[in-house]
Amino acid sequence: MQKRLFLLSSLFTILLHEITLTFAGNHSVVNFVRVNSGNPATIREIFIPESDHYFILTDKIYVWNDTIWEKADLTVKEDISLFFPIATDDYWFTVNTELNTSDLYRFTQNRIEKIRSPFSNEILAIHFENKNFGIFAGWGELSVFENNEFITITPPPASRGIHKVYGRNKNSIWLLSDAGELFHFNNKLYDRILSGTRIKDFFISDNGVVIILTEAAIYKTGNHQSVKIIENELISKANKIVSIDQNNIWAIGDSGLILNI
Repeated sequence: MQKRLFLLSSLFTILLHEITLTFAGNHSVVNFVRVNSGNPATIREIFIPESDHYFILTDKIYVWNDTIWEKADLTVKEDISLFFPIATDDYWFTVNTELNTSDLYRFTQNRIEKIRSPFSNEILAIHFENKNFGIFAGWGELSVFENNEFITITPPPASRGIHKVYGRNKNSIWLLSDAGELFHFNNKLYDRILSGTRIKDFFISDNGVVIILTEAAIYKTGNHQSVKIIENELISKANKIVSIDQNNIWAIGDSGLILNI
């Protein structure tokens, strides 16, 4: 069986591209193909909105064009703060201002439109499930974009700003704060997940299983229960997690650390 996985090294200067997993019995062979980004700037994120269509975000947006990374031709010249592509021809991005606010833009139908921000302060996180539903989070603020309008959601009880959000509809949203607090918003109520534990990252698989990375262990949660998958000293050095499925988890971290669990 072969699958693709995309990872950034913790140095964020090399894109690890096209990892082939070959399973034979209980053993697996992992082949890494290293692709130089060709960009000396810090690579902050990789995005794959559609099969064989790739973006990377530095302080600019780059698009993979078969053989090279090309900078997106935007009329906005300021540094990009946040970026989220829904498709190759439909994406949102922000530019932070000196007034601690965010200018919000959408590129669609080959033009850029400036959108009125749902917040008076900076936008800290964006996630789109599809072109008709997106989530925006800020400093104690949460809003969803649905049917071409913003809808304010009950503010999360986070002690600091939200830097990661995920949700498939406005009645079930996951949020991770800068203080390592993970919340699940479910029908107007917030549940704190693994209360008292600092959480570094989370990932939600297609079947709804939530994989959680803490400072010492990896958990999975579902049906209001969290189960520890593994505890290992190497996990303390990990800071990002992705899951092909709940039995195939990858984590990256300090000093080029890559873990397959």
